[in-house]
Amino acid sequence: MNRHAIAIGLGLSLLHCNVANESVDAAPTEDSLLAERSAAESELGDEDCGCDGDHEDRVADVAVSTADRTALEAADAPTMGPADAPVTVVAFMDYDCPYCVRVNATLSAILAERSDVRVVFRQHPLPFHKRAHGAARAALAAAELGRFGDFHQWLLANRDAADFVGEAERLGLDTRAFSAAVDSAAIEEQIASDRELAKRLQARGTPTLFINGRRAVGALPQERLESLIDEAHPAGR
Repeated sequence: MNRHAIAIGLGLSLLHCNVANESVDAAPTEDSLLAERSAAESELGDEDCGCDGDHEDRVADVAVSTADRTALEAADAPTMGPADAPVTVVAFMDYDCPYCVRVNATLSAILAERSDVRVVFRQHPLPFHKRAHGAARAALAAAELGRFGDFHQWLLANRDAADFVGEAERLGLDTRAFSAAVDSAAIEEQIASDRELAKRLQARGTPTLFINGRRAVGALPQERLESLIDEAHPAGR
């Protein structure tokens, strides 16, 4: 079986880590998902499960509605960068997606170089990624305790790691408070809300970015992403 046929058979986009159908909530059993993932990884390799990022036709022509942009950029999600930045990039992320690792490095470089951009991180754990949902809960728990940035970077740099409490302890967090937050209904509701927002805005896979409301799919190269940021800048650049 050729490489593209395997990817299509799993419902994976050649551009980014993608859900298998239109419904984010509908998913096969865990055993079947793990079997499919194992078979895919043995045939394709880890770096073939998602996007290569530099496909300009994956950028929407127009931004989402004002109401949807307000929902995307609301203060209910962790952010990095100046609160009053004129350009907001909303990133739907999955902590098991290798292409989220790639786009995160690009976003980190942009945040280090520019003061006119802020990034809002929304959770979009895909059903075929075993660790992703737990990692999303842990990231939001760390955010509640004021250490989202460090925990977020650790999750993406260590995609096989699952000792979330151990990392919380290493960061000096109260592990009881961290564990309570991880298990809280509020965090589960936040993830569900983010996933529902992703579904409504057709952000089916990861990473999906919204740059002042304009959707861009995949781990875009820094030059391309910065050009989209410049286009979105109210004052122009």
